[in-house]
Amino acid sequence: MGAFLIAAKTGAPLVPIAIRGSRSILRGDDWFPRRGAIWVTLFPPIHAEGVDWTVAIKLRDRAPRKSPFGLRRTRQDRRKAG
Repeated sequence: MGAFLIAAKTGAPLVPIAIRGSRSILRGDDWFPRRGAIWVTLFPPIHAEGVDWTVAIKLRDRAPRKSPFGLRRTRQDRRKAG
């Protein structure tokens, strides 16, 4: 919630991103990255309409829940899945 709250309090736009492929580059407890490709997708900015906690929650709800690759799962999605 930190980024959403900062965006709400400062009025700065929030730019959601999706990162794909990073797990194959830096696995588990490895200290050194492996060679490979990472894809980064930037989504359109989301602008805050206020400066309080409820605005931060609205920003969170407006942010994309899935990447264009369909691989990202949010904590809320994992809870629903059990």
